[in-house]
This record gives sequence, structure tokens and C-alpha cells, in this order.
Amino acid sequence: MSSNTGAISSTKTSSSKVASSSSTGRPSLKNLTRARVPRAGLIGCSIAIVSAVAWKVLVSDKHKRDVSAFYK
Repeated sequence: MSSNTGAISSTKTSSSKVASSSSTGRPSLKNLTRARVPRAGLIGCSIAIVSAVAWKVLVSDKHKRDVSAFYK
């Protein structure tokens, strides 16, 4: 009889351990978008700025020099 009681009590403790470990192991999805948006915005803005500067230096300035040289 005591073995049945021991089995029940060990089952209860193991299920409580599982419940507590699963709550700590699960990722927190609350405000995940708010956490990622500023970083993604900074990455997007920096890529846009680098692309704009590269376009100006590599394409626009070259075209301006070519047009200026043509009309001299």
C-alpha cells in the first residue's frame, strides 16, 4: 500500500517539475515585435544611407564628370 502512495507522490512531484521547467524553457513571445522593430529599422536605414552614398559617388558624380567633360 505504501508503494502506491509513493508512486502517486512521485508522479505529482515529477509533473510539477515538468510544469515548472516548461514554463522557464519556453520563449517569451510577449512584445517580440516591439523588441525587433528598432533593430530592423536601424539596419534598414543604414543600408539605405550606404546605398544612397554609393549611388551618388559611383553613378551620379561619374555622370556629372562625363557631361562636364563633354561640354568643355
